[in-house]
Amino acid sequence: MDNKLNIYLFDDEKITKTLVENYLSSVTFEYNFSQYDNFDESVISQDNTINIIIFCIGIYNIDSLEKLASLSQKPNNKIIIISYDGSTDTNVKSMRTGAAYFMLKPILKSDFINIVSRIYQENTKKQIKNTNASIASVISAEKGAGKTSFIINIAKEIADFSKEKVLIVDFNNAINDVAMMLSLDITYSLPWFINTLNDTNSDEVFDKAFQYKNSNMFIAGSGVLGLKKMPTDLNKIGNFLKNTKRYFKYIFIDLNQDFTEMNNYILENIADKNYILLTPDIISVQRTESLLNLHNELKSINLILNKYNETSGMRLIEAEKMIEKDIFYTLPNNFITTSKALNMKTTLSEINKDMDIVKAYKSLARKIVNREQQ
Repeated sequence: MDNKLNIYLFDDEKITKTLVENYLSSVTFEYNFSQYDNFDESVISQDNTINIIIFCIGIYNIDSLEKLASLSQKPNNKIIIISYDGSTDTNVKSMRTGAAYFMLKPILKSDFINIVSRIYQENTKKQIKNTNASIASVISAEKGAGKTSFIINIAKEIADFSKEKVLIVDFNNAINDVAMMLSLDITYSLPWFINTLNDTNSDEVFDKAFQYKNSNMFIAGSGVLGLKKMPTDLNKIGNFLKNTKRYFKYIFIDLNQDFTEMNNYILENIADKNYILLTPDIISVQRTESLLNLHNELKSINLILNKYNETSGMRLIEAEKMIEKDIFYTLPNNFITTSKALNMKTTLSEINKDMDIVKAYKSLARKIVNREQQ
């Protein structure tokens, strides 16, 4: 089924059209929206697309219910009935059309966004058709380089820009990095995902990935359900990670700086790309140089110089000269905005979209997406 979403509103009230248009401006996925005063089944797409049909039920359009019931038989047509009348009779009529949901007018934003997002996710969670999904590991040679913050913010910006589903896999299972940084109440732990996945239940398993605020960013990390101890079977871990590419376009793996057998296996056998974070100081650069010497056969190494300040610390050209590799991207040092995001348990763009560091992340997201599309 195509991930394209068509939303049709059949209601002659201008206020409803205005509300729906306003609410849809908050969603992160792509859609086409059309409004009609009267029901007309001929305008509904016959392609293999997801169609959300919002129909206002009233005494003047009862005869349209039979046509709606016929449309609901097609699995890609999802019907939402809206009405000022919440009586049992109206609800029964709605059920007979095969409607997925019923909402009282005036429509509340939270209810509308939740329902439309749920329909979208339920119908796009199946295997993605593209074969160019990519897995990227993110590592650093030292603590404090900002690795987890980088993963969270670049994943969110790529999800928003590309409209594709992005998954963060948090292998910092013991210290709950991603979940703690965003204050997330995650149910299913990463060991649960790895141990539960088999050849027949992948849809069900990947549907349990935690969705961040109705966005296209998902997280498989530390949670309350499942073993806390990370499995040691590398085949199981590899099978889980390889299967993520069937459901998500971009996968970012948060690895700790320990040179364990599992980390080495992921870096050398699973990741299509490897992002290495360093900071503009001689210790970080030297440790990064040692990391590169240890993993001198890694595929597609991308160096990210984080917390960069042109007026203090090591210069970009000096870092590149020491490492003997080009820096893929520099992210500015904005301690105030970063600290505020950490304290408020949110992403940088949710603090202030106009800050230099947010603009840098957005630019990097475009660069990564455009490179993947080439």
